[in-house]
Amino acid sequence: MTLPDEVVEYKVPFCTDFIPERTIHSEERLDYADVLFGLDSRFLMGGMLDPEMINMTLIHWFAFLAYDEEDAGDYRIQISREILDTGGSKTLKKLLKSPAPQI
Repeated sequence: MTLPDEVVEYKVPFCTDFIPERTIHSEERLDYADVLFGLDSRFLMGGMLDPEMINMTLIHWFAFLAYDEEDAGDYRIQISREILDTGGSKTLKKLLKSPAPQI
């Protein structure tokens, strides 16, 4: 499968201009990783997360914050079909150009 350039090359503008306030050392970075890996379990045990949502990517978490699960799934299917059929996606272009949903 070949992904269109608009997907592969897309960059969130603030990421290219981001300048950290300080450097995070490897031990601190590992501590953060440990905390993040434990979040799924805490959310699951607290009833805030369905078992199917364990180990989702950060992108999925944000998508489900912005769109309900059904809408996000519909967008994913529609965009995938467009990419497979035409090599690009008008829906993806539209979503990337539209204002971010209010979370």
